[in-house]
Amino acid sequence: VTTPQSLVRGVHFHGIVHFGARRWLNVFGKELQPAEFAKITLLLTLGYYLTRDKDRPSDWKHLVFAGLLTIGPAVLIIKEPDLGTALVLIAMALMLFFLAGAPPRFWAGFGLFAVLTAAVVGYDTHRYIDFRKKRAEARSSSNPQFKSWLHLKPYQLNRIVGVVAPDQLDPLGEGWNQRQSLIAIGNGGFYGRGWTKGDVTRGGYLPRTVSLNDFIFSAFAEEAG
Repeated sequence: VTTPQSLVRGVHFHGIVHFGARRWLNVFGKELQPAEFAKITLLLTLGYYLTRDKDRPSDWKHLVFAGLLTIGPAVLIIKEPDLGTALVLIAMALMLFFLAGAPPRFWAGFGLFAVLTAAVVGYDTHRYIDFRKKRAEARSSSNPQFKSWLHLKPYQLNRIVGVVAPDQLDPLGEGWNQRQSLIAIGNGGFYGRGWTKGDVTRGGYLPRTVSLNDFIFSAFAEEAG
């Protein structure tokens, strides 16, 4: 039960810091990210727990316990910080709940929670955009800090803005990757430009640091359609 948590707990005490995030452990000279192994262990743990008894997915006590199994490692991963991987764990758990046959009332409750959360995140993001615009217009040497209602860090808010409104703040900076990824997809068209002939991704307009991982779909779409 505690395996997913134990995999990531040690990172907070012995982890290696890169770019302000403590996500890696040094294992025999190699850097490994325990959060990736937590995905596998959580998948196996939840799969076993939810299918051990066919009535468990319809029992609220078992659903709550399965949720706690997910929230435990997710919270630890968020503290690294690594919001993206934590969201992957939650999405994976929801898929397992669905396959196990969670009742409609569970999905109704989760849907209401998701709508409320999206509303709060949306308004928090709107506040952040307004804050950034006013700070830019003031041209002040001071650097006030934005106070997020959800305690989101500036880089996390910048990523949200980059997805929902890439032209709002800095289209040549924070919104660059998003814009170039859309250009790459459009450039590929229906049939693609051909292998190694993606002008946007191969030309570096979509940086190689992201084109082969976070934006791999754009790189593939440009060349293969």
